[in-house]
Amino acid sequence: MKLTKKEIMELVHLDGLCFEPPICYTYRDMTNYIRRKGATLLRKRKGGKLIAFCLGDSSDGNIITVDVHPDYRRQGLGRQLLSKMLENFRALGVSKAVSQIALDNIPSLRLHKSLGFEIRHILYGYYPDGSDAFELVLPLTPEGKS
Repeated sequence: MKLTKKEIMELVHLDGLCFEPPICYTYRDMTNYIRRKGATLLRKRKGGKLIAFCLGDSSDGNIITVDVHPDYRRQGLGRQLLSKMLENFRALGVSKAVSQIALDNIPSLRLHKSLGFEIRHILYGYYPDGSDAFELVLPLTPEGKS
């Protein structure tokens, strides 16, 4: 996926509003995720301003991040983007979606669980600051099949 430096900086800025250092992604981190072969980016804008995005990797079904600007939370944007990402994964034949979420990120945990994700285990020391994360998994099947 090709993005301009300005577009990547926009993603980094929003991520910085959503997560504090050292959890938030640096420009380098974001660039590396965007350049992955299976990188999938979904964005929402309002008045030209980026207000939410979901970044995933369709090669392994990993949900890298779901970011919603603090002023636009509780409006269903995260659900919309994450649901669309899961649809994309299904369409590409991805067998499961995986997401890592900080133990204290209750809104994200609720969102993921409401979409069918289940906690697989705890990843101890997952984040750069040494904090832990849940790893959640959602088996995916093509639309209309069980």
